Amino acid sequence: MANSDVRALVRETIQTDTDLDAFCQHYYPEVYRNFVGPMLRTTKKKVLIESIPEAVLQGKLAEERAEREVRLGPY
Repeated sequence: MANSDVRALVRETIQTDTDLDAFCQHYYPEVYRNFVGPMLRTTKKKVLIESIPEAVLQGKLAEERAEREVRLGPY
């Protein structure tokens, strides 16, 4: 999967800055700790994508998507 595809998957699955913070805090606290000061969402996504292997990140995004669908219904 190309880097742009991973970015699109993050954008589709985690739609708000608050959700991105919560996702990282829950699954990747080591990445979340790197979110310092008033970082832009795009910068946070870049830090996440550069810090986590693609296959691992894709798996967690799939988990997040499935959990959200159970709670809120399909996207």
